[in-house]
Amino acid sequence: MRWAKLAARMSVEPQRTRGLWGLLRSPKAYSGLQRLLARHSHGLIVSEYIRPAAGTRMLDMGCGPAEYLAYLPSGVAYTGLDMSQEYIAAATARYGSRGGFICGSFQEAASMIEGPFDVILAAGFLHHLDDATAREFIRFSASRLSHAGRLITIDGAYRDGQHPIARLVLRLDRGRYVRPVREVEALLAIHFRNVQLHVREDLLRIPYTHLITECGMPKS
Repeated sequence: MRWAKLAARMSVEPQRTRGLWGLLRSPKAYSGLQRLLARHSHGLIVSEYIRPAAGTRMLDMGCGPAEYLAYLPSGVAYTGLDMSQEYIAAATARYGSRGGFICGSFQEAASMIEGPFDVILAAGFLHHLDDATAREFIRFSASRLSHAGRLITIDGAYRDGQHPIARLVLRLDRGRYVRPVREVEALLAIHFRNVQLHVREDLLRIPYTHLITECGMPKS
């Protein structure tokens, strides 16, 4: 499918932007909500799942104000991508000397994102994409990874028996495509031979189900 068609489809709002959700377009409001709800989850995710070292080449998809960058060791070659001009401006003002930042969708920025990357992080990203666009993003990620590189995704997900408050919060999420755990796994398995699933219920101060995946061995 052509990039232009995918970009056109992305013009249909992939997330809720009205009412209270509209406030999250502000980097300060977004970061404030993260601090209010999170239990030091950014540092935990960096240490347990990203596991960066000096020289690691990392692409942060949907980076927002680049919250993860504060937890990365010096020497990581960081590139952040987001569609929000406000988020990219805030990230550049705070971390401009530590990374490169691109404003646009992954389709629009494809020619500027050559790789290869050791880590591609997509935190809170997949649940903003419909299935067709998610498959194209996963294929794109597989093509930009180094031989031993990994795609790491972090999203809210539905699972059997989850707390009713967690399910309600997921239904109210800005992203319109929150999926069950097995549906996320099936999407990732199209382009990766190794998909590890980590379900976490302890990353926020409210009941919530996070699905963290580590994907390696891209299919040729």
